[in-house]
Amino acid sequence: MTAYQSIFSGIPYIVCTIAVIGVFNLAIPGKRILIRSIFFAPQIWIIAPFYFLYTIFTEYLSSDVLVAGYLEICFFIIYIMLFKRLYLAVSQAPPSSLNKMLYLLKLGMVLLCFLSVPIYFQGGVGIFSEGGRIDFLIGSRLNLYIVYANVLLSAIMVPIIATIVSIQKRWNGLVLLYVLLITISSILSASKGAVVITMMSIISLLHFERTKDYFRLLCIPICCLLVMTSMTVYFVGEFLSLNTPKMLTLMFNRLFIVNDGRALALDWSQYLDSRGNSVFKESFRNFARLIFGEPKHPVLGQILYSLQFGTTGLVGANTSSTALFIAYGNEIEKSFFAVALLGLLIVIFLLSVYIKYKNTFVLATGILLVTFLSQDFLAFQLVTNLLILLGGLYCIFLVTREILRSVTVKDRITDKTLNNKEKIY
Repeated sequence: MTAYQSIFSGIPYIVCTIAVIGVFNLAIPGKRILIRSIFFAPQIWIIAPFYFLYTIFTEYLSSDVLVAGYLEICFFIIYIMLFKRLYLAVSQAPPSSLNKMLYLLKLGMVLLCFLSVPIYFQGGVGIFSEGGRIDFLIGSRLNLYIVYANVLLSAIMVPIIATIVSIQKRWNGLVLLYVLLITISSILSASKGAVVITMMSIISLLHFERTKDYFRLLCIPICCLLVMTSMTVYFVGEFLSLNTPKMLTLMFNRLFIVNDGRALALDWSQYLDSRGNSVFKESFRNFARLIFGEPKHPVLGQILYSLQFGTTGLVGANTSSTALFIAYGNEIEKSFFAVALLGLLIVIFLLSVYIKYKNTFVLATGILLVTFLSQDFLAFQLVTNLLILLGGLYCIFLVTREILRSVTVKDRITDKTLNNKEKIY
C-alpha cells in the first residue's frame, strides 16, 4: 500500500476516533474545549494521526516519519492551547466591548469588499475561469498577496462575529450581511466548503450561560449551513461537472486530502533525490533566490501532483512543512530544519499569548499561522510577510501620530505662553 492510498484507508478510523473524542468531551461538564476545537479547525485533527496510520498500514517506520509525526503532534498541541485561550477570550468578553466589535465588523466588511472586487473584476477567476480556478495567480504576486490578505481577514473576523453573537444572543443584520458576503465570495471563487468551515468556526466559539440559548440560536446557522452547503454543491458541482453524490463525496474527502502532500512526499521522495537537494532552498524559495539562486524544483506540491497525476500549472497539494522535511535535504539539513520549525512554533505561541493577553485578533492570527506552518509552509511565509508589512505600517502610523501630537502640544504651549505675556503687558 502506498502512502497516498493510506489516506483513504485511514478515513473510517479517523472519523470514529474524532467522533468518540467528541462524544466523550460532550459528556463531561465544562467548557468542552476538545469538541469545540474539532469544529473550529477539523483539518488539524485529521493531520495529526496521519503518520501513525501510515506506519500501521504500511508496516514501515523510518526516522523521517518519526520526526515528521512528532512535529505534527507539536503543531496539534500548540493549536489546542491557543484555541483554549481564544475561546476564553471570546466567552469572557465584556458587554462594553460590543460597540467596538460592531465597528470592527463594519470595517471588516469594507475590507472584504475592497480585497475581493479587484480580483473578480479581472475576469477568469473562480467559476468564471475557463481553465483552473486559481490560474489568475500565475505570475501575479499582487493577486497572491490579496488572496492571502483575504484569508487573514477571514480568520480575524471569526472571533469578532462570535463575540457579537455571544453578547447580543442573536444574529443581527450586520452579522447576517457578513455571512451573505462570504457565501457569495465562496461561490464565486468555486470553493468547495470554505464558507461552511468558517460558519463551523464561528459556532465553535459561541458561549451562552443557558442551554436553551444554544438551541434557539443554532437553528439559524444550521439552516444557513444547509443552504450554503446546498448552494456550494449545486453551483460548484456545475462548475466541476459533478453530480450531487460525487460533489458531496469530494467535499468530504477533501478534508482528508489535506494529507496528500505528506503522502506523496513519502511515495516520491526517492525520485526527488532528497539527499541531493537543500530543504532550506526548496522551502524558503524567495529568500533562496536572493542568496543561492533559483530552487532546483518547482513548488513541491505541484511537482508531486505532476508525478502522481500528470497535472500542470498551479494544480497541486499544499506544500506542508513535514512534506518538505521528508522530500529534501540530508540528515544534517533535516535536523536543522526540524529545529527551525519547532523554533517558529514556539515563537508563534509566545507572541500569541504574551504580545497582548487574551486579544482575540492576535490569538486568531496565531492559530492561522500554526495551521499554515503545518499545512502549507509557503502560505505561512506569505502571511508572515503580510503581517510584517502591516506591522511596519502600524509603526509608521504610531510614529506619525506621536509627532503630530507633540507638534500640537508645542503649539498649545506656545499659544498659552503668548497669551500669558499679553495679559502681563
